[in-house]
Amino acid sequence: MALAQEDLELIKRELGEYVKDHLGDWLAEQSLGKPPMVYEVELRERMVRVEEELKHQRELMREGFAQMEKRFEQVDVIPLPTSQKGQTRLGAGHTTPHLVRYRPILAD
Repeated sequence: MALAQEDLELIKRELGEYVKDHLGDWLAEQSLGKPPMVYEVELRERMVRVEEELKHQRELMREGFAQMEKRFEQVDVIPLPTSQKGQTRLGAGHTTPHLVRYRPILAD
């Protein structure tokens, strides 16, 4: 008993639809894949964790920059080694007052 071409096409369509409808469940049962909703939820959770970690790193960087700024303010006035006359030796006979004040260079 041979099947007609129309019957074969009908079987292919029905079988294809059945497989599409149940493939996600079969893979989930075998732990080979996860249903789309579970996968989407896990992705969203990961994104939230990454965003929180980036926020934490930004805060740490701001704290570090603030501490560096405080340190720069502390070393703004640096005592240099002095000669017996109370003036700083810069070499080649040049002298300057005891303290040298450094100022930041601002871009125009």
